[in-house]
Amino acid sequence: MTLSVPFSPELALWAKTLRGTEGAEQSGRVAMHPLICHLLDVAAVTATLWDRVLSPAARREIAAGLGLDETTARRWVIFLAGAHDIGKASPVFQYCTKQEAIGERLKQAGFMPLAHYNGTKHGTISTLILSELLPGVYQWDETDAQTMAVAIGGHHGVFPQSGQWDRPEAKADRGKGAAWQAAQTALLDTLARCLGGSPTVVPAGVTIPVAMTVAGLVSVADWIGSDDQNNFPYTDLTAFADAEAYWQTAQERAYGAIDRLLWCIPAGDSAPRDFLAAFPKITEPNPTQDAAISHAARLATAGAPGLTIIEAPMGEGKTEAALYLAEQMGHALGTPGFYIALPTQATSNQMFGRVVDYLHGRFPDAGDHERVNVQLLHGHADLSALFTLLKKAAAGANIPPEIVLERIEQDNEQANGSVVAAEWFTHRKRGLLAPFGVGTVDQALLAVLQTKHVFVRLFGLAHKCIIIDEVHAYDTYMTTLLARLLTWLGALGCPVLLLSATLPNSRREDLLRAYAQGAQHDLPAILPTATYPRLSWVVGGKADAAVINGVSARSTKRVRIEWIDGTVPISAGDANDAFALGVLLKARLQKGGCAAVICNTVARAQAVYTALKPFFPDLASDGAPTLDLLHSRYRFMERDAREKRALLRFGKPDDTVDMGEDEHGKTDKRTVKRPHRAILVATQIIEQSLDLDFDLMVTDIAPADLVLQRLGRLHRHDRGDDRPVDLRNCTLYVCQPIAVSAAGVPTFEQHFDSVYDAHVLLRSWLTLRDYIHIDAVLRVPEDVEAIIEAVYDERPCPVDTSTELQERWETTRQEQQREQKVYRQTARGRAILPPDEPDYFEQDTMDLRDDAPELNLKLQGLTRLSDVNVSTVLLYPDETARWMGHTPRKEEAYELVRRSAPITNIAVARLLIAAPGPPQWEKSSLLRNLRYLPLDHDGSYTDPSSKFTLNYKPDETGVLLNIERSGGRGKF
Repeated sequence: MTLSVPFSPELALWAKTLRGTEGAEQSGRVAMHPLICHLLDVAAVTATLWDRVLSPAARREIAAGLGLDETTARRWVIFLAGAHDIGKASPVFQYCTKQEAIGERLKQAGFMPLAHYNGTKHGTISTLILSELLPGVYQWDETDAQTMAVAIGGHHGVFPQSGQWDRPEAKADRGKGAAWQAAQTALLDTLARCLGGSPTVVPAGVTIPVAMTVAGLVSVADWIGSDDQNNFPYTDLTAFADAEAYWQTAQERAYGAIDRLLWCIPAGDSAPRDFLAAFPKITEPNPTQDAAISHAARLATAGAPGLTIIEAPMGEGKTEAALYLAEQMGHALGTPGFYIALPTQATSNQMFGRVVDYLHGRFPDAGDHERVNVQLLHGHADLSALFTLLKKAAAGANIPPEIVLERIEQDNEQANGSVVAAEWFTHRKRGLLAPFGVGTVDQALLAVLQTKHVFVRLFGLAHKCIIIDEVHAYDTYMTTLLARLLTWLGALGCPVLLLSATLPNSRREDLLRAYAQGAQHDLPAILPTATYPRLSWVVGGKADAAVINGVSARSTKRVRIEWIDGTVPISAGDANDAFALGVLLKARLQKGGCAAVICNTVARAQAVYTALKPFFPDLASDGAPTLDLLHSRYRFMERDAREKRALLRFGKPDDTVDMGEDEHGKTDKRTVKRPHRAILVATQIIEQSLDLDFDLMVTDIAPADLVLQRLGRLHRHDRGDDRPVDLRNCTLYVCQPIAVSAAGVPTFEQHFDSVYDAHVLLRSWLTLRDYIHIDAVLRVPEDVEAIIEAVYDERPCPVDTSTELQERWETTRQEQQREQKVYRQTARGRAILPPDEPDYFEQDTMDLRDDAPELNLKLQGLTRLSDVNVSTVLLYPDETARWMGHTPRKEEAYELVRRSAPITNIAVARLLIAAPGPPQWEKSSLLRNLRYLPLDHDGSYTDPSSKFTLNYKPDETGVLLNIERSGGRGKF
């Protein structure tokens, strides 16, 4: 097909135009990009992705889902990707341009406009055309053709439903004239010819999982193929002899585009390493890691992806066990990449540094042209110093390695030129596409929520090893979403590792069955199990379990549990006998020692801290306050400083803590220095986020599994003689209920039942009560499983309790069942359908624009059903004068985010949501979801409607709220 004037009719059709002919003339650029060129661009990107980016498992699974061999599957996928915009060869699209010259050329080529347009989107018309031409011209089965046509037509984020693409209005907008339909056929013929002709063997039985995978692949290829600034400039076809000549150029451009994105995994990862080679800092595997080594051999024999659940106490090296298994399965199954999902941003940040260190060892020979691309995924990822350095390294990819190394090593020894964070993947919806990633579990759960481009997120997870940590930390709503995610991961052939301190038997079984459902495995009615600590798995259609033979010495604990009155006195201005907890801590720490007091709410932590202040008003031996406070209601910058101070004081012996940059711009690294005596009052954030070690611990009553989690911070590290003599036996003080009636019915602190389920709290109290006797101790790990089952199984209330207590048990149990039913129904209603649902493509999709659920107000409540969290920038007058009143530059946006704090009180959050943020923040991806409150010089703010006041004390208690309520003012 020679491209000479006059053009062949189909070559008059355009895919993209500049905005206005004047812009084209001023820039000297071609005013439009022909449709055939764009189809070939996207086909070329898809071919490059298939050959250089898709893992062996991905190619294998796609081929199997199409019922084809890999070579034939490749050709069809590339063709389908190129055909994604065939719907643009329609009058409704071609005549939407305002460029008169293009309209005239269309008419000269015989493409006449319609008298009336119905506004059908071109993706919907692509579905219509492909659903007809795939069976009619290319001999596809009609059902397979419709499935794939819908998948391809949804490349802008939402799948066309049958009531859209097969209605008369869509057929009219497609163009009924001979010229239009001939052009549509000719464009696909030209595309097929450039690809070497259409295969003679067609797919047989297209599955929903492979359709979703191809949809994600095509959508991403379209993003890259549409980048006319960097990859595919608008083209003047007269410069090419024919379409085949342009195809060669498109392939060269696609190769360069993928190189620039740093998407490919380096080839140096040629063989799996043994455990000690993978983790040279470990001298000998502990029992959990030994179990993982044995399990790797078991998985290699099975030769199939599966789900493995590792349950072991905190500090048993489950992360290293999981990374080892991921590396082994990557080689055995062809799934070299991974995503590690964690419950919070803080845990994600900590894990990110460990993973960067691990990847250095896994790819020691990665050099200038082969970079290891790893992403940190959560709403505040850009505030991570390490992530920022890795992005700088990626930006310098073409700089000689020694220069990159010299520049980066000045800032951080973890960041060098071989492990980087490519900028392209930091944009919304793209993070999961990177070969390696660490982030919040919310990012993974979005892959099964009804959001735009959900298939891109699934494509990002597909054919990687997915590691989900702290599984015990998720509530009924999140666990229901997690089960749906596991079903999809099973259908996509992903190996999955779930890590937990411990799980109730019923929850473990539900997760195993969810994965098996997606993998189409029938499991027996009763699944094998083993005593705690354990491995449980479903692989190759079979479920099994194995006990982990022991735990390390530091996880073996004999804990004495005692009650303590933690009630804060109404007036706590003096150190007197009124506050029993203060008296106790002063006595127990008289000869030194470090203690933690863990509270269930921020308000209670603030109150306890204030009440303890008179008991410990001085500075500790390290120059910091003896009494410290840590919770989530500080501005990011102050919370970050407090977290680092906690790590420096209570962290692992001989570890170093990156304290940030000093006044000279140099990284300030300090070695952990434990004070002679110190107390940290904190909320649940230290359950998971920080590697801390205390000599003594006090905790509010909480669900038993979380109490056990908190115990993981008591005597966590081996300190030998450095631990005070009087504190060398583990003791946990549990704050007793406010009151216990004569019938034995407890009354807990205000708001505890808003944080935790009332029935679980009641059962946890009853269970832990049995361990509070003179000679009784809680044994870890021996007692763990019995405690968990006593709280979470289906047993009735103990018969030796009072009638009143049995009534409370039953009342709270029924309320729990009602809430759990609502949570499950809500989660299932918001999730995409399971992959075996025959009407999968008929479901609705929520139109949401962002993928930072921790920050975006529209997404909150989709991945979690906790209180709304409104990130609010709190600025003092000098800060307001410096940063407000103008559109912030990127570095200013970072500074503003660093001064944000979460407001979780529902009454205040609703007021903040109703008042949009500053208009100058709307164009900033960092700021658009934040709110702003100006503080006075004293750190106070009063709502104009007088519904609440806020006081911020960065050096003391953080955010304090006073809220006007119907019954008077209350402090939260």
